[in-house]
Amino acid sequence: MLDNCDGPVYKLSMKRILSLLLVSLAVAACAPVLQQEYLERGSADIPLAAFINEPNAYRGRLFLLGGEIVESTVRDGAVRIEARYIPVDERGRLKDTEPFAERFLAVYPADGEPPAPELYRSGERISIAGIFTGLEPGRIGDIEYLFPVFEIRDVGQGYQIPFEYVPYPSDVRYLEPSLPMMDPFWRDRPRPAGR
Repeated sequence: MLDNCDGPVYKLSMKRILSLLLVSLAVAACAPVLQQEYLERGSADIPLAAFINEPNAYRGRLFLLGGEIVESTVRDGAVRIEARYIPVDERGRLKDTEPFAERFLAVYPADGEPPAPELYRSGERISIAGIFTGLEPGRIGDIEYLFPVFEIRDVGQGYQIPFEYVPYPSDVRYLEPSLPMMDPFWRDRPRPAGR
């Protein structure tokens, strides 16, 4: 048991704990969103318009795509998710872009296990691995639209909360009393110039 928590043993163990925390956050940020087998087999670089222009060339193949959910419904026991398209990277994570105007339908068949309800609320962003099954006519407001339809094989949240370490805040909060809770070594760090 340590009597003096300001000694070098305490600082060393706290530094190790913080290092392990940072390493685990970095590993989690690099983790794929979808299962590895789907990431290896699926194609992620096909623009959504290609499915509408040449549906027979893509039917029955596995694709990785993402989107922002517009709405989700249940029809004949199947969960149907309408989403605005967002491309994904090779790990299934959404690329840093706003949702496109193009939309697609992602369908969980009635005999499959549907995703957790919090994944398909309006406004949530998801990544899917899905088999392209064809086009389905529908409407977006008053406009007729052909929706590319994907049968979901795997689904996940397409983003993770980014972690950014900033050692020296640039404002007055650097000296607030709550800072030791965020950085136990704040007293040992050199102060930024001008402070």
